[in-house]
Amino acid sequence: MQKESENIDSRIPEAAEKGLVCSEILEPCTAATERKTACGGILGTCAAVPERRIAYSGIPGAYADIAAGKIFREGRRVAYPSFGAVYAAVAEGACDYGVFPIENSFAGDVAQVLDLLYFGGLFIAGIYEMPIAHCLLGVAGASLSDIRQVTSHPQALDQCAGFLSANGFAQVAATNTAVAARRVAEAGDISLAAIASLETAKTYGLQILAQNINEKEDNRTRFAVVSRERKPLVLQTGTMDSCGKEPFGDALRNVLVEACGKEQLGDAPRDPPAEAFALVFTVKNEAGALARAVTAIGGNGFNMRAIRSRPSKELAWNYYFFVEGEGNLSGDRGQTMLKELAGSCEVVRLLGNYPADVRLV
Repeated sequence: MQKESENIDSRIPEAAEKGLVCSEILEPCTAATERKTACGGILGTCAAVPERRIAYSGIPGAYADIAAGKIFREGRRVAYPSFGAVYAAVAEGACDYGVFPIENSFAGDVAQVLDLLYFGGLFIAGIYEMPIAHCLLGVAGASLSDIRQVTSHPQALDQCAGFLSANGFAQVAATNTAVAARRVAEAGDISLAAIASLETAKTYGLQILAQNINEKEDNRTRFAVVSRERKPLVLQTGTMDSCGKEPFGDALRNVLVEACGKEQLGDAPRDPPAEAFALVFTVKNEAGALARAVTAIGGNGFNMRAIRSRPSKELAWNYYFFVEGEGNLSGDRGQTMLKELAGSCEVVRLLGNYPADVRLV
């Protein structure tokens, strides 16, 4: 019995790295009824883990803040003034994760974020897709006929151009949709309105003058979660245990099988399958180099969903490529693909291999 306890104690650090330390590991179960308690009906009590810090650009009520709240059910969301500041906060360890918009179905890529991913050292832990429904927000007592001027982020103004033109509203750009909403709330002017979200209206005590004013009803933004480690964010499965932490990964599951018995563990959640990947590369300045890089991806059975080019900023008319594809790169085909890319590219960097896009609601 003493030897068994020593073996279990030696595995506590491994379990702690997974974000979950349970009393069952510290003190082996003696009856099935003791095992089926707080954590997902499987384990005993959970020790407290450090609170996650999630960085985003903007202020409370920004779309990135809303997305971060939907992705991370627990954790402290921390606002930063720019994408660069968010990236630095994660890179330097001030925050655990950063949430960035990388693409909008109407406006396209967010180039600054792609550049940060190429030039920096962080990884993508997952990509989430969130519907964007713009609303026209005014102060209490205002009506649509009172509005003369509308403020919002330039992309939001562009996405609602038809509505704004039809009503003859003057437009004023703001750094963020939430900043625009806050400005309207602080001004108290019934002739001023902001384009922002329903959630933002609640945050700043504004009333909704018009809903769903986007030109395109199917308006969505994809948000990337970045971290210092190249591993998928388990929250992408959409399941969480009853302690509000991540589901159990395979490594921790194996520890618990030995401690409590496989028949008691049942179908505990495992790590989600890696179904999508992102990588960046630059090709050699020679004939056919880009074609060979693209062939390395498709030739090994991986579907390339998108390829984008951006100036490398290191040499005039030199570009890097940001690729998103489908598939798990951990097997032989994935490793072969990466080796072939390395043979035809000057730089290849795998940003992440994670579950396919998750739709936020």
